[in-house]
Amino acid sequence: MKKERLLRPLRVLAMTALFLLPSAAFAAKERVEALDTNKDGKPDEWKFYEGDLLVRVERDRQGDGKREIVIYFKDGKPERSEVDRNGDGKPDLLRQMEKGLAIRERADLNFDGKPDAWSYYKEGIKDLMIMDKNHDGKPDAWFYYALGGTKIAGGRVDEDFDGKPDKTFGAVPGEESRQPW
Repeated sequence: MKKERLLRPLRVLAMTALFLLPSAAFAAKERVEALDTNKDGKPDEWKFYEGDLLVRVERDRQGDGKREIVIYFKDGKPERSEVDRNGDGKPDLLRQMEKGLAIRERADLNFDGKPDAWSYYKEGIKDLMIMDKNHDGKPDAWFYYALGGTKIAGGRVDEDFDGKPDKTFGAVPGEESRQPW
């Protein structure tokens, strides 16, 4: 009985060491590089590496100590990014990428915690934005882009919010199958 009481703490210690060893080995492989890109004497960008591979970049663009931008990498290329545009600590702009090029993004334009704009890209260039203008969770406007994703070429708008576009303008393709994601 007394021997058992003495061995119990040793077993707990041994089990704890088994769980901590893998994480300690991982921590030794991860390194962080802090950069002062705006030359104000304080770090504003942090690069996280696992071995020699870049896995994440965090940026403080406001200089307030909060990291508003986080970019995740896979195989050395950006895979996903999150941006907190209003400083509440929650991302309100999410972008997904393939081979380093944007494929789609989701935005919370009114900062209520729900997405209300969805954009789609072809070869990294924006070609469609779907919006929920009345914030009921359903799309009300579809805008098609031209000139390298910088100018709206046409669109459809559901002005009475009945689920069907009432107004069409500019260059608009036939049926649209892409939906908010």
